[in-house]
Amino acid sequence: MLSVSLRHIEYAVAVAEHGSVSTAAAAIHVSQPALSVAIAGLEQHIGNPLFIRRKGSPLVLTSLGRDFVDRASRLINQFEALVESEGDLAERRRPVVIGCYEDLGPLLIGPIIAQTKQSYPDANLTIRTGDFDFLSEEMLAGQIDFSVTYDLGIDSSFDTREIASIHPHILLYPDHPFTRRKSISLNDIAPEPLVLVDQGHSLWHMIGLFREHHLSPNIAHRAATLEIMRSMVANGLGIGLSYTRSQSKLSYDGKPLEARKIADSIPPEPVVIVSNRKNPLSPFAAKLVDLITEISSYRNLT
Repeated sequence: MLSVSLRHIEYAVAVAEHGSVSTAAAAIHVSQPALSVAIAGLEQHIGNPLFIRRKGSPLVLTSLGRDFVDRASRLINQFEALVESEGDLAERRRPVVIGCYEDLGPLLIGPIIAQTKQSYPDANLTIRTGDFDFLSEEMLAGQIDFSVTYDLGIDSSFDTREIASIHPHILLYPDHPFTRRKSISLNDIAPEPLVLVDQGHSLWHMIGLFREHHLSPNIAHRAATLEIMRSMVANGLGIGLSYTRSQSKLSYDGKPLEARKIADSIPPEPVVIVSNRKNPLSPFAAKLVDLITEISSYRNLT
């Protein structure tokens, strides 16, 4: 017995639309004999003719044929919609790994995951955090699709998209005399005990800010993370300098902090989305890049 396939159903719909086997065959790029055999086989399988055949006249659907072609057309449309949605669903379920510079993580990871799950509930998303070197190595190895980071230490093998720009700021404990000022110069804080985050490119970038103004910073403490630096400052161990601005005015251990602007003219540091040029983003990963760009536009990163 004939095994009816979607192709047979498409053939029947095509003949009904064109009113002729020869015209339908030309339209769907099938030989006329093959199309005639397929239609005859379909009718045999159903047990009734789908078309009224009159010599010299177009093919006309029988009553059963009209019902069959109507339902067949809907079936084909449903199948096409299913294939398209399944393809999109499969794309969303394909794992996407996003890297995030560790200082930006507390500001961005929560909103990124929440917004992604809201917009794409089936998304298979993993976020990894690390320093600049870790993110670069993992992207070059194809283990991370793209990263959100500062534009530090990124070479020409990466593509970048700027999503924000952030000015550095000074952190003080509340009793420090500088809290009476609205802005403070690098010349003022250079001789003071400084607490800087010791994260490779970030540390040397901060030192470079002083050197550009012909100053030598007095680094009293090097902190492994931003939050450790904030805690050390809050406990009176020195003055902090950072680009990443926490939304909290308290350190992890609950002590207050004061933030002040830098009086010197210092260009803002771009926050960028970075990807390996040799590892093109999937269509869904590209959608996530757009989503993160949108998130950064309303998150207060500055």
